[in-house]
Amino acid sequence: MKKRLCSLLLVLTMLSTLLVAPASALEADGSTSAGNETYVYLGIKDYGTVEADSKPDFVHRFYTNGEEVQYTIASSDNKYAVQNKLQEGYVYDLTIEGGVVTDAAAATADAEGTIVSIDDSTVTVNGAAVKYSAIYEISNNAAGATAVTKVTDLTALVGKTAKVYGDTVYLTFIAEPYTAPVSGTPGERTLKNYLQTAMNPVGTALYVYGGSWDWQDVNSSNQALTIGLPQSWIDFFQQQDANYTYKNSADPAHSYYPHNSWNQYYYAGVDCSAYIGWTVYNVMHTESTTNDLSDGYVMSAVKMAKTFADKGWGTWTRDIKSFKPGDIFSMSGHVWTVLGVCDDGSIVFLHSTPSDSKAGQGGGGVQLSALNPNSDDDKNCEAYKLVTKYMTKYYPEWSERYDAVLRSYISYATPATGTKYKETWSGNFSWNLDGTGLTDPDGYADMSAAEILADLFGDAETQPDTPVIPSQPSTPVRPSQPSQPEQPSQKGFNDVKPGDYFYDAVNWAVEKGITTGTSATTFSPNASCTRAQIVTFLWRASGSPEPKTASNPFTDVAANAYYCKAVLWAVENGITTGTSATTFSPDSPCTRAQGVTFLWRANGSKAASAAASFTDVASDAYYAPAVAWAAEQNVTGGVGNGLFSPDTTCTRAQIVSMLYRLR
Repeated sequence: MKKRLCSLLLVLTMLSTLLVAPASALEADGSTSAGNETYVYLGIKDYGTVEADSKPDFVHRFYTNGEEVQYTIASSDNKYAVQNKLQEGYVYDLTIEGGVVTDAAAATADAEGTIVSIDDSTVTVNGAAVKYSAIYEISNNAAGATAVTKVTDLTALVGKTAKVYGDTVYLTFIAEPYTAPVSGTPGERTLKNYLQTAMNPVGTALYVYGGSWDWQDVNSSNQALTIGLPQSWIDFFQQQDANYTYKNSADPAHSYYPHNSWNQYYYAGVDCSAYIGWTVYNVMHTESTTNDLSDGYVMSAVKMAKTFADKGWGTWTRDIKSFKPGDIFSMSGHVWTVLGVCDDGSIVFLHSTPSDSKAGQGGGGVQLSALNPNSDDDKNCEAYKLVTKYMTKYYPEWSERYDAVLRSYISYATPATGTKYKETWSGNFSWNLDGTGLTDPDGYADMSAAEILADLFGDAETQPDTPVIPSQPSTPVRPSQPSQPEQPSQKGFNDVKPGDYFYDAVNWAVEKGITTGTSATTFSPNASCTRAQIVTFLWRASGSPEPKTASNPFTDVAANAYYCKAVLWAVENGITTGTSATTFSPDSPCTRAQGVTFLWRANGSKAASAAASFTDVASDAYYAPAVAWAAEQNVTGGVGNGLFSPDTTCTRAQIVSMLYRLR
């Protein structure tokens, strides 16, 4: 009897194990392994009803080898690193241990694009002929409805888009290549670049509540820590139309809205605070990271303005007298940033908001919008006209779905009240332009909204006169009476105009063969100057002398690199010793301290008669003698307010101007 009971218990134990194990995942030893399979992520089991408190135990659905399988995902560190990689309808390689997914990586397609031809065994995708054993179709254009179905009818597949993984073909959406009309330069901390960067997602990133917060709804998602436009934003925008709505209150199981405070569709779009957080990250950094390594800048909208001020980047106030380009305003439940103020006092601003589509659906996303201090309902203001013009002209696909938006000035420009929390945080942030926050070599702080938009888009019809910037850096001043229309530089650069403080310097540098620009028509004056570029400028300014030796100690300086001889010459002459014994780091941005030091050494390391008076240059800093010499030689006057900003990245315009002053 005892033996029979033991046998029965053993059978029951085995049955219970089979019941809880994921389908098609149990191996003989009880562990699980992905092998060479790929998995399409389908989403959460019981999406729309499961509670956030249970998210460590959520069951996640995948599709592989013609059937659905289900797994839990490791989350013991509360960072949910794997969950923050998964996007519905995308294909992954999984690491699975004991029935639990411990890692995921986007699978690399062997071929992708449009199907050109297909027969019973071979499919040709964009010229690549691939043998296949199965074809499936992925559909994921609705919340909570991602599915994979097997395809057996081959008659209508030519012309469809597909991705091939091994011998499996997935018919799936592939976005058209997209280039934003305006985009910024990562890590370039200027007011212009801040606004260029803020413009990058305009018209191609949809509003998702909790979008680009992390999956667990705490900090930044990987998208908010991505340099450049995340592909998932572009994909989602192109998959949707005017019927997209961010919230389906009647059916949470088919809503993109985060049911019970977690973000299943974190990757698809971007909400207001994540949009500002992404913009700030792209201005302050040059490389992407992941949210298990960095919190980024995504936070409660009402806290953003004061938080940035507390970082020392600018000032914060609740006493709103006026707005300036680049201001960030935190209100209750929303945050937005100023592009510029119009001559009639109306304001052009940027934000991510769920504006109604022409089909009457609350969708929206990142867009230019208008405020009219004179009337919340009067669209006969300059800001609204500008917004309508630029959104229609440069974002036609967006404008097919959405009209321009005029928001209430009273609602948007009044700090939140009612609770101590709101009154502690809500208010307006203005950037310092002395290098502690940003700089303003382009004079954007003194430009109107119309002038800024014309400059950003290169709109020749309404391009304003460029602000005059004095040769000794200070706050640029826009002339009250424009004197002449903008013209390209004598050397053909359309981004170098008469009146630019670097105009003469660039023309001189081109004439002397020191630089040829970044293209036939651009010099990129505000782009970061790399270490390779500055030593090359110095070398050419010295006549491009042949280095005395061909011995190259740096493993990251190729013999055929345009800057190789310049680097060897710079080392021979004591201008640089590299960033280590074996590396030069040619592509690293050159700081103002490094740039001035290179110039000083190239000119014989002469001692100045007195120390410089900059408050941010310590007397024992390695670059202090160089800064003192440069100030005495009128090579630089700093960035204003008694500051030199030694750690700020040096721009191409600044370096060429310094060389020009030393000629």
